[in-house]
Amino acid sequence: MTATGLILDLMQKGIQLEAHGDLLRFHPRSAVTPDLAKRMAAYKGELLVVLTGDSISPEMRRQIHAELIERVNAAYRGGPIDWPRLDDIEQRIWTAETEGEFVAAVAEYETVAVDTIYTGHIGQHK
Repeated sequence: MTATGLILDLMQKGIQLEAHGDLLRFHPRSAVTPDLAKRMAAYKGELLVVLTGDSISPEMRRQIHAELIERVNAAYRGGPIDWPRLDDIEQRIWTAETEGEFVAAVAEYETVAVDTIYTGHIGQHK
């Protein structure tokens, strides 16, 4: 597990993570399990670097993208998938200028991919 993998786990669970100085704040608190809290504490330094950076480094972007694709591929079992929509979202992942735009694009990609995989219906996710 890496800090980027942890960020993806948190996003998948609908947990928003923010840096406030040298503190990590997250919500909803009720979604954070004791295991997630331990992992956030263990990766606090790396998480703060990612969250407070002015921009996403190319290395971090590649790492998060690779972990995202790995997670989607692990869930994929064949069937319909909204490739054009995922391609559009993926372009936003690569061109996002701010951390907020980047995180939003990554979360949307995973949501669209996983919803399509599990429902079998293209366009049912908004």
